[in-house]
This record gives sequence, C-alpha cells and structure tokens, in this order.
Amino acid sequence: MTVDINNLDHSWKELYPKVYGYFYRRIEVKDDVEDLTSMALTSFYKVMLEPQRASKIDNYYAYLWKICHNQLTNWIKNKSKMQIIVGLNDQIDGIDPSLEKGLSSHYQQRIENLKECIKNQLKDIDQ
Repeated sequence: MTVDINNLDHSWKELYPKVYGYFYRRIEVKDDVEDLTSMALTSFYKVMLEPQRASKIDNYYAYLWKICHNQLTNWIKNKSKMQIIVGLNDQIDGIDPSLEKGLSSHYQQRIENLKECIKNQLKDIDQ
C-alpha cells in the first residue's frame, strides 16, 4: 500500500470503514469510535506523508493496525482512570459519618484532611 499525496481522499475512503469497524467491534460507542478512528488515521497519514519515516515501514497495514491498537489501549487506560476518579469523587462526600464517631478526634481530623486532599487532587485532574 502506498499513500498518494494527490489522492488522499481515495485512501481515506478505503481505510475509514475498516478502522471504524475495528474500533466499533471493541467499544460500540459511536462518538468515541469516530474520535478514535480520526485520531488513528491522522497519526497514520502524518507518518505516511513523511518520506523518510514512511520508507522505514515494511507493512503499512500492520503499521496502521498497530496505531489503532495503541490508540485503543490509551483510550481504555484513560477512560478507566476517569471512571475511577468520578466514582471516588461521588463517594468522598457519601462516607457515612457514623463510621467516624468511634474514632478519636485525631483520626477524625486525619480523615477530613484526607478527604480534602483527594478532592483537591481530583480538581487538578479535571482541569
């Protein structure tokens, strides 16, 4: 496979459905699939349009699928982190205060400090 700079539209039309299908079979969320497809193909074309880098690639399809795999892996990793963060944020304020009644004031203060610290870190991540 070669990428013709003058005919990128043709190769995009050929590759887009294949890459879209790859992502859709794995996550089935249309907006995310479209984003991943665009990012993967954009990364692929950036390399293909640089003759020095493109000449080092033996199998263009394998290279494209490696990009797709890496995009998917990164997406899953980031999505998992966000779900954990959202879950933690919801749970911090929902801690039952009766659980803390039997603790000394020293430990109660430490728990409050920890809650505040976690909230501040979550705010930093959200920004």
